[in-house]
Amino acid sequence: MNNNTLLTDCITQAPWIIKKSECNQNCIESIFPVIYHTEKNKFEILPGLDLSRKKEVWGYEVAPGIIMEKNNYNCDWEQMKFLCRKFKMENKEGKLLSIEKIVSVFDRNLYAKICKMTNFLQQNGIASSASGTIYSRSEINGMYVWVYEFSSNFKFSCYIKENHQKRLVITF
Repeated sequence: MNNNTLLTDCITQAPWIIKKSECNQNCIESIFPVIYHTEKNKFEILPGLDLSRKKEVWGYEVAPGIIMEKNNYNCDWEQMKFLCRKFKMENKEGKLLSIEKIVSVFDRNLYAKICKMTNFLQQNGIASSASGTIYSRSEINGMYVWVYEFSSNFKFSCYIKENHQKRLVITF
């Protein structure tokens, strides 16, 4: 499913529900728990990659209660905030990460794991990107927003709230 479809579907549907489940015999161990888009508004987190469900892979859980889509989105800050709020996990509404949460979670160690996860997904025929830019929920003067770039360098930048390729990262 491409991100334009996800955004359009998200506007017209009930909340997107995420539930945790156990793997079956087709599951292989992965670095992070894998998130599958099972139905229009249903997602499932399994502890590994189910080889029979590769087409359903949506992303992964990088830390408890923090999920990341496997590719970048081309949408603005308001659209990204709206997308986050549509997701529900354990009766909690999704939201963009605070600057403090980003700093405490996204470091070189996590980036190395994201790179390994990306390679793992790609080796199993699933498109994925290791680098990205994350919108924070911190707004500046109603026009700008702090974003965090994770790739070879890790830094915060101030962007105008417009379309940029961003990674959908949600906390609950």
